Amino acid sequence: MESLAIDLTEDVITNAKMVIHLDVFTTDKQENSVKDLKTENPSRMWLNLLIEIFLRMPQTKSAIDEMIAECKFSYADNPAELKKINDFQANYAPTNAIKWYTYDCFLFRQFNKASRTKNIDALYKLRFFLIDLQNQLQELFKSQFNHTSPTFTVYRGQLIAPSELQKLKDNIGGLVSMNTYLSTTKSCAVASDYAGNGSGHPFIESIVFEIEVDVKKAIKPFADIQQVSIMKDEGEILFSIGTIFKIESVDEVLDNVWFIKLTLSEVEDEESKRLEDYFINQIGETSDLEILCNYLWMSGEGNHAVKYSKSRIKSGINDLTKKFGPSEEYFNPIEAMPGEKNYASAKKKRQEELKKSIGSLPASDPLVPILYNDAGIVSREIGDCSEALVYFEKALHWHEECLPNAFANIAIMYRNIAEVYECQGKYRTALKKYKTALQIQRQSKPLDYCRLAEIFRHMGDCYTMQNKLALALKFYHMTIEMSAKYLPKNHPTFAELQGALGDVYITNERYQDALKHYKKALSIAKKAFPMNHLDVLCYEEQIDDLKKFMELLKDEKLMI
Repeated sequence: MESLAIDLTEDVITNAKMVIHLDVFTTDKQENSVKDLKTENPSRMWLNLLIEIFLRMPQTKSAIDEMIAECKFSYADNPAELKKINDFQANYAPTNAIKWYTYDCFLFRQFNKASRTKNIDALYKLRFFLIDLQNQLQELFKSQFNHTSPTFTVYRGQLIAPSELQKLKDNIGGLVSMNTYLSTTKSCAVASDYAGNGSGHPFIESIVFEIEVDVKKAIKPFADIQQVSIMKDEGEILFSIGTIFKIESVDEVLDNVWFIKLTLSEVEDEESKRLEDYFINQIGETSDLEILCNYLWMSGEGNHAVKYSKSRIKSGINDLTKKFGPSEEYFNPIEAMPGEKNYASAKKKRQEELKKSIGSLPASDPLVPILYNDAGIVSREIGDCSEALVYFEKALHWHEECLPNAFANIAIMYRNIAEVYECQGKYRTALKKYKTALQIQRQSKPLDYCRLAEIFRHMGDCYTMQNKLALALKFYHMTIEMSAKYLPKNHPTFAELQGALGDVYITNERYQDALKHYKKALSIAKKAFPMNHLDVLCYEEQIDDLKKFMELLKDEKLMI
């Protein structure tokens, strides 16, 4: 009876391990055979970035409490799993993260489900365990392998959907990434048992992966986990989430049983990798909810960004309360977000709090210009341009009096003032201030390409509004040239700039040129964002509308 229970337990784990989703993508820019592949690259990149943000978050008691609460909620009607959760809560240590991952319990199921479905909320709540799991795998990798380690081969057997098998067959020479941790074995026989005999065809396909691993190509960690795994007899090698492999061949070795050869890949599309590296560098060595919110806005997850912005606010207030006790004197961040009810009143409240903070400080305090600047930004956002100008000019005056050589900060103040005039439609005055900002910014060493590009962009916008189209085109091209010095070429900024060029050509009635730049904007956006991102949809709509308009013009000319 005990033997039967062990066999059934292993069958459950086997079936769970077979459920995994493949992200297949191509490095061939001309590949058009499978349309879905065009959408996989940005989706995979954004998932990788999300994982990197979670991995850089601090390990706190609140993080593990949040994870435990979520797991207890999910298994509220399952006494057996609740017992395991309580055991985890009482006895877990970071050094046994892999042991818990390979254990037939709530953690494996919760984490793999969240990874497969790319569920942001679920992954966030499991971040505590993700960090420990990745850290332990990294430590094992360092202790087991180095760049002189020999190449070795592992296997994985699983069942996949026929559509996923077709993707693999259509993309030999392409790349595949599995969006959760990948369990493999040194034994081809064990892998074949997991794959089955093909009896599920045509509804499900039996697959055996043979994976050749050249350690020198390792970008993400992997390790032999036999000594720390619950399952001691499988010779298990665990690969990190997001590991990339190259598809070498796909062959049917028996009726409805497929043998797929992969090799560990160190190279993906160079530009996609550069874009991903750029964003990772922006994250830095540590991350927090603010960085997560910025990521969510950038990736088109606006609702999630609002949700976690509010969590960050509440977390900050809780930290202050724990440190100093309850008080109404704390700075109350804005609870409402743009577009939400009470947003304007919340901004005005913040404006009053900033005034109060400024009044409590000595005039020479270096925090004063920062608060003036923040007050100016808040005033501008609620449409109080006159008030915004007062605050920005006070911040500028403070810097010119106290830190006259702080060129970068002074340039920012002039740019902020210019932006207010631009918002008011006073483009001539705005351009004058932008030119001053540009002149001062160029005195700051080393040159800040980002801030220079931002000034060029605003000047292009002002010239567009003045209908000085030749100058607008000149400054947009200068923005592109300057941005290329520090941004990868598929950064979303370039999509915006191509769209701005298209708008200028529309005004100039040069519709073919406009269409060309809108198409460039769409191409860049598709490489940077998921296909349902608002920017992608907007560029597609612009192109469709312009094509229809051009057809109407063509018909009118024929009628004449």
